[in-house]
Amino acid sequence: MRFVRLRAPVMVALIVMLAAASPAGAQTLGADLIITVSDGDVAVERGDTLTYTVVVGNNGPDAAENVKVLNALPDGTSYLGSDASAGTCGETGGIVMCDLGTIESGAAARILVSVLINEIPDATIENTYVVSSSTTDPDPTNNTAEETSSSIEVLPSTGAVDQVILPMAALAILAGTYFVGWARRSRATYLLDRSP
Repeated sequence: MRFVRLRAPVMVALIVMLAAASPAGAQTLGADLIITVSDGDVAVERGDTLTYTVVVGNNGPDAAENVKVLNALPDGTSYLGSDASAGTCGETGGIVMCDLGTIESGAAARILVSVLINEIPDATIENTYVVSSSTTDPDPTNNTAEETSSSIEVLPSTGAVDQVILPMAALAILAGTYFVGWARRSRATYLLDRSP
């Protein structure tokens, strides 16, 4: 077997070519997606329209491709509509899905999702949004966002007289008034009894 000794510049060029052609030599840093959601900190009741503002950002360093956002509508709500600054959104069977396409490093996309409050099973309404991408995400811990909306509780009317709670000062005034009235009535009764 005969070995051919290559010069140093030729050897370096071959190594560079092999590294570029080999998948193992290609380094993919990925795209760190982050998602946030807000309902505007409003309290809701039955019949109200609640709008969620969802923001998906890309902390880089690479572009995020095939970005999708999924959301399962909370119990007691129904889908009214949605709007995205990039891509499209739709709803099927209580699942909202948005295709945002590619989000470049340092860029962001905004989504507005409106729902109708049909009923409030609990005292709050919890809603969760999840973002995913075909690009590797080095930090998946910030790919989920949850918002909790408070409800306005309307107490039903029972027809009974509500109990009135008065402060101690008011109670003292009422007690004094009653005592003075009782004393006057007692004195009048005494005088009537003593009259001829």
